[in-house]
Amino acid sequence: MNAAPLLQIIVGGLLTFLGGFLATVLSDRSKQMRESRNLALAFRGELKAITQLIEQRQYVPILNEMIEDARKTGTPVVLKVLVRRSYFNVFEKNVDKLGTLVPPLPELIASFYTSANAILEDLDSFREGNVDRTLEMQIQALESLRDMFIHCLNLSGEAVQIIDRKYGKRMLT
Repeated sequence: MNAAPLLQIIVGGLLTFLGGFLATVLSDRSKQMRESRNLALAFRGELKAITQLIEQRQYVPILNEMIEDARKTGTPVVLKVLVRRSYFNVFEKNVDKLGTLVPPLPELIASFYTSANAILEDLDSFREGNVDRTLEMQIQALESLRDMFIHCLNLSGEAVQIIDRKYGKRMLT
């Protein structure tokens, strides 16, 4: 009995199976990479939009002025900012997918949004009058708020640089 035809059938079957397996694996990997890139670019857009708002509205310089004025005049601090909208839509809808991004993006993005939420909490406290302790405590609260804005700007900048480097830049800066 000639074993060559049987061997050809087995090898042909193995090659067919292996080809199908590799095609599936490569297709899945390509899909995951595309989804990861799209997610990274969506985060990039949201991070850039939030930081541009912080810069355009000049929150850090305004807080610096308020701190300086409070120190000079000894006048209590009045800060009433009402946030009416949610600015974290990409994060809220995709927080469960953060792990698909390249490190250290998941950590940077989570840290950014946690810090940004702390800012919103602090603004609520000021608006509600829950920071009406001593003048020095008010100044410390303003300095902390200013520092959180700066921290968010730094986190966003670092995340955007990593996204541009790892995923390519597809958006205008």
